[in-house]
Amino acid sequence: MANSSLIGMMVPLLILVGIALLLKTALARPSGPTLDVRPVPLMTNIERRTMAYNGAALPWARIHAQVSMGAILAPKKGLNRTRAGTAKSRAWSATTFRWKA
Repeated sequence: MANSSLIGMMVPLLILVGIALLLKTALARPSGPTLDVRPVPLMTNIERRTMAYNGAALPWARIHAQVSMGAILAPKKGLNRTRAGTAKSRAWSATTFRWKA
């Protein structure tokens, strides 16, 4: 009798664990198309130093660097010229804001 109640308690727990694993697997997959791009550093060393100089010269001001998305995404290494151009175009269009009037 005690054995059957233990099994009765374990079945819902196993079902919940199974559902959790299925959800984790489903959510771990990439949801959209992947781009053939690699990240590039946000700023060069000279740009970082310039920002530090600006911050030191104007301590009361908040200075932000403006960097385009195309500058921080580069095609992956090893792509031919056509695929590299396509990857860059797709990355740029995927990151461009579309303003509606």
